[in-house]
Amino acid sequence: MKQLSVFLSALLVICPAFQQVTLAQQTPMHTVSLQDLRQEIVARKEVRSHSIREVQTLLRHESVKRSLGGLFDLERIEKAVRALDGQTLIRLAQESRRINDQLRAGEVSKKTWIMIAALVVFVVVVLVVSLDFKI
Repeated sequence: MKQLSVFLSALLVICPAFQQVTLAQQTPMHTVSLQDLRQEIVARKEVRSHSIREVQTLLRHESVKRSLGGLFDLERIEKAVRALDGQTLIRLAQESRRINDQLRAGEVSKKTWIMIAALVVFVVVVLVVSLDFKI
């Protein structure tokens, strides 16, 4: 009888420990490797840098400088573009890319100039409202 009680006591101690080990082995791990994190950071930096270059290319275009340079300090706006949040910068870069393509193709229409002016005004308004930026 004493052997049976020792056996059952040992079994009670071992069974929960065994269950925890098997459960730990079955639970999927939801971790991200350091390499994956680094790759994601590098990819986001590249997207951001590319977006900034697209907007700066538009602001540096000779036609834009001639037309809007008297109304706005384009160099200051160009520097301020870096302060925009990610989604705003991506949208602005998409429009800038489209307008840059039109300028390269020589398809400068009244609509293109309206879009350029709207983008510049958009940057100014976003910066003034969100960052209390002095232009």
